[in-house]
Amino acid sequence: MQDETRTEDSSPENDFSLVNGGLLYDLLIRIPLIRIYRYGQLFRILLFIFVTWIPLLVFSLSEGFAFGRTVNFPFLHDVIVNARLLICVPLFLLSEIYIDNRLKMVFKHLSNSGIIPESQKSPWRTALEKLTQQRDSILPELIAFILAYLITWGAVYVYGIIQISRGMDSWILLNDKITLAGYWYLIISLPVYQFLILRWIWRMHLWIQLLWRLSKLTLRLEPMHPDLAGGLAVIWLAQRVFNLVYLAIGVSLSAQLAHQMIFEGISLLDTRSTVIGFLVVCMALLIFPLLFFFKKIMMTKNEGLIKYGALGSQLADQFDDKWIDNKRKEDEAILGSTDPSAVADYSGSFEMIKQMRPLPIDLRELATVALILLIPFIPLPLLKLSISEVLKKLMEILL
Repeated sequence: MQDETRTEDSSPENDFSLVNGGLLYDLLIRIPLIRIYRYGQLFRILLFIFVTWIPLLVFSLSEGFAFGRTVNFPFLHDVIVNARLLICVPLFLLSEIYIDNRLKMVFKHLSNSGIIPESQKSPWRTALEKLTQQRDSILPELIAFILAYLITWGAVYVYGIIQISRGMDSWILLNDKITLAGYWYLIISLPVYQFLILRWIWRMHLWIQLLWRLSKLTLRLEPMHPDLAGGLAVIWLAQRVFNLVYLAIGVSLSAQLAHQMIFEGISLLDTRSTVIGFLVVCMALLIFPLLFFFKKIMMTKNEGLIKYGALGSQLADQFDDKWIDNKRKEDEAILGSTDPSAVADYSGSFEMIKQMRPLPIDLRELATVALILLIPFIPLPLLKLSISEVLKKLMEILL
């Protein structure tokens, strides 16, 4: 974890952080172990596991509900809860490191590359300062806490009715009464999980808001930039790292589907629409902020085509005059001239402008992101099929 102390004289571009702020952050950095440069994030993860998961294990062990046949649904058999607290929560916290580092790198590039001209630096800094104030505000996270409890206890009410109607005893509910582990889960563990999701939703809202403000600036885009997006492909480098948050949510969804396959008897095909829907929503959320730059990129492309088109006409006329209409020196040979090479170089440049993408994104990278989002769902086929059957079906698809 990076040093999280704030400096008063740092410029907004170099000191900007989407994650180092807010009520929870201010509470956590008061803990000495959390402030350690090298191991702070590890201690933070261990702290959340100790608060959310360890008490559930201790209580369920003491009551005899951790495993075995004391209840129909013991704690260690609860795929959803264990996946959320042991995988999703650490992923939410680890995402902060990678997202923060990537955003710092991107903002430094935007500041130093000339994409944001000097005349636009002041409104850009204003936008960063405003976002920092929103990030540090206590109110959004207080609202997130309240919503987390409202969502949790709404789910508790439904969950309790389902369990009672089926007559199923579990580590949460036994003989229509909530267990000690159940109380801890409903009062502490589940609200913490819900709060982290809501907190990330707020942060991503701030990020999208910042990209919208960036798109409203007068940017200096180059039609000949090799990224084929006028120099804005760097935005995708920042945007795609949010895939880690969606990956954590995918783990929770996969655990829920696994639970339904094991205990409710749904088939693998029944999960297909849910997985596809999740993938479509996540990809749409990743692509949506990039639409803000569509107009600027297309204007840059069109202006480049017009300017380079005019230059091409001049170059073609000069080439024809010299080599077709024989207006060259008598002893000048075409094989020793740089003129054909200049025409070829120009043609390559013009073709590059024609290939500019309407959004700062590469389709191959987009496909890679989609494949990463599918990783949490890989275990689902193994619940219904043996490894040999899975391999056989893969071979049938490939061959």
